[in-house]
Amino acid sequence: MHDSVDVLIVGGDAGGLAAMAKLLQGDGVRPVCAENGVQALRELAETDPAVVVLDAAALGSASFEIAERIREDPDHAAIPMLFVGAADLDHAAFRGCESGVVDRLPKSADGRMLRSKVRVFADARRRTVEAGRAARDLADERERYRDALEALDAGVVELGPEGRILYRNKAFVEILGRAPAPSSGANTSRLRLAPESARDLPAVLQETLAKGDGPGAWSGRCRTLDGRAIEVEARWTGRRLDASRTERRVLIVRDVTEQRKTARAAAESEERRRNLVDAARDAIFVVDAKSGIIVDANPSASEIAQRPREEILGESFLSLHPASERDFYRKLFQDAVSSGGVAPRDDLSIVNSQGRSVSVELAATVTKVGGRDMVFEAFRDVTRRREMERKLEQAALFDPLTKLANRRLCVDRLERALERSKRRGAYNFAVACIGLDRFKIINDSMGHAFGDKLLAEAASRLAASVRRLDTASRFEGDEFVVLLDELASPAQAVQIIRRIREALEEPFLIDGQEVRITASYGVALSPEDFDDPEDLIRNANIAMHKAKTRGCEHFKVFHRKMLDQAIRTMNMERDIRKAVADKQLHLVFQPIFSLANRHLRGFEALLRWRLPGQGLIPPSEFIPIAEETGLILEIGRYVLDNACQALRGWRDRFPAAEDLSVSVNCSALQLSQYDFVESAAEAADRAGLPHGSLILEITETALMSNPGLAASKLDRLKARGLSISVDDFGAGYSSMSRLQRFSLDELKIDLSFIHRMNETREDHEIVRTIINLAHSLNLFVVAKGVEQESQLAALKELGCEFGQGFLLRRPMEMREVASLLRSKSADLAG
Repeated sequence: MHDSVDVLIVGGDAGGLAAMAKLLQGDGVRPVCAENGVQALRELAETDPAVVVLDAAALGSASFEIAERIREDPDHAAIPMLFVGAADLDHAAFRGCESGVVDRLPKSADGRMLRSKVRVFADARRRTVEAGRAARDLADERERYRDALEALDAGVVELGPEGRILYRNKAFVEILGRAPAPSSGANTSRLRLAPESARDLPAVLQETLAKGDGPGAWSGRCRTLDGRAIEVEARWTGRRLDASRTERRVLIVRDVTEQRKTARAAAESEERRRNLVDAARDAIFVVDAKSGIIVDANPSASEIAQRPREEILGESFLSLHPASERDFYRKLFQDAVSSGGVAPRDDLSIVNSQGRSVSVELAATVTKVGGRDMVFEAFRDVTRRREMERKLEQAALFDPLTKLANRRLCVDRLERALERSKRRGAYNFAVACIGLDRFKIINDSMGHAFGDKLLAEAASRLAASVRRLDTASRFEGDEFVVLLDELASPAQAVQIIRRIREALEEPFLIDGQEVRITASYGVALSPEDFDDPEDLIRNANIAMHKAKTRGCEHFKVFHRKMLDQAIRTMNMERDIRKAVADKQLHLVFQPIFSLANRHLRGFEALLRWRLPGQGLIPPSEFIPIAEETGLILEIGRYVLDNACQALRGWRDRFPAAEDLSVSVNCSALQLSQYDFVESAAEAADRAGLPHGSLILEITETALMSNPGLAASKLDRLKARGLSISVDDFGAGYSSMSRLQRFSLDELKIDLSFIHRMNETREDHEIVRTIINLAHSLNLFVVAKGVEQESQLAALKELGCEFGQGFLLRRPMEMREVASLLRSKSADLAG
């Protein structure tokens, strides 16, 4: 079947066109008719005819004009034309050639000649189309071939005579080490690899290629142009000649470094696996997943089955198990195959060659070995373990030190109490959390062995103080949880707690030493809307910690506000940690003045926290939480460093700051740190400050919480030249005589006394007494919270040296301090 070819017939009336079309139609020729030139051009826009047949007899001279119009269009200029029936053949021939007509027929020519002529043009068009299609197919094939070569991970090079490169793909350049790509025709010597030995890849290839025309191969180790050591495999075709008689050979190079590394690793892994399997204490049977036949077993498998390995291999896995249970084990095996394994379970058994049943734990996995699915069954003899578990189960429910119930047993019994409370309307119970006060101090100072004995004795008294139906447990450390069950009323819980407290108040005699301890108590009463015992324990614990904040031996009953407060505290802790990490904290500085002449003495560094979306958070809200969580240590280091650096900057810029000091508040937790003295001195050193210009403010309460440790630390601070101030003096109600043991430089009178000193004679006398006693100890006095002129006048009259407060100056930002110091420096210069 020929491809259809269009032939455009132009001229004549409809009858004449139809006759000529009928004559030419067939053998793959499809006539297209046009009565005149306009229609002819329109048809040419829609078709691509193999020849245009012009009926000159019908068209007359217009046929030549039509031919000229067709030739004028570049898209149709190459279409051959057949000029039929011209009245004057010579003139027609001339005009036809001039117009591009390539052939002509006289009017007397019969239909067969016309048909034959048209078939010649049609066949020529088919050959042209086929040739074009073949060329496109060849180009497409070459493009696909090149795309395939570029997609290969193997390097491909086509070599011409004398080893010249006619083509190379991207992978070949990458294997060489991503060197600049050589141009076609470059010799292989331009692609030389830096050899690891005397012979590199190109040298070997050239030498081998020169030996003969046949194919070849080479593998070895070499180094790439960018210095990587790689392993290479190369193969090449024999010498051949292409259609142009050009010699060509194809070279294929693969980087097999990772492949060989993987193969070596796989071999090593298999060897390790084999060694591990053989050395494993578990009995391992390798079973073909399809047939269920045992194909391998390790020495432990022989031991547990009491049979030689040779007897086990080739047997069905079912031969390992009791005959009466084989249906169960067959299904278990099938489940393992379908799901990829069996999670460990220890309720199975193996029958050994003596017929004895061995309790085992099984874990199974499915792995492909040599293309086949294998089930690795690992059995462990758990007979002795089961016996021990039965003995230990009871012991696992009790604390070994105190012999009380442990957390697990306590939670279990509390769950049962919750279940009973749902079934019985008049059922009451309570959970009490008991924490020993300051037990850590006793433990650290007397030793852990002493602390353990104290805990055991306290637990014994606790157990003796509750009823038999109650559950006393040691929850963790020095905290105990008691489930008070079947209470007649909530008041009965209070009676039992009072009995426990009285028992713990009695002195303990441990290793010949008398010790007294106290405890804090939190109670959560039986709820109506709780399902989780941990929630009840949490609530009792919150109440206990709330009791601790009020001092020793306090008792609190949980209510919802406590939980809300605990959640707020937790959220605040989270926000403080984020504030430290995101550097949301900053310092402001409140000036301290000489009251006699209003000269600037220095600044107190005050911490501020602006929380995005909430504004300024008062220190009274976040400092206690920072101290409780230990974040105060990191915050304290930040304040020390930044306060010292700020003072250093002012001293460098302003003459008026040359003799100023900076005061920094230090918490009790900071003071207790072993490296506090060194940290404070190093902060001053890093800023290049004299140690005396850094004043460490420590509250009276912090000093008195552990006077011995505080005295030692203050002595060391003074030895390093640092200044010490007692902050908020008077709030802790300590006597001046107790302060004599500390190395101090000044006292700061608590602002509550300053605010009231002019209201009552008693408060005025308290301030006078503090100032006089401080002077008797050679200490300076700083008054905090000076807000009224009357307060300032009274303090000056009493001989107070320094003061700070809103009357004198409010806390200032860094830029405000700079402005103040610039002004004072200008006054000095004037």
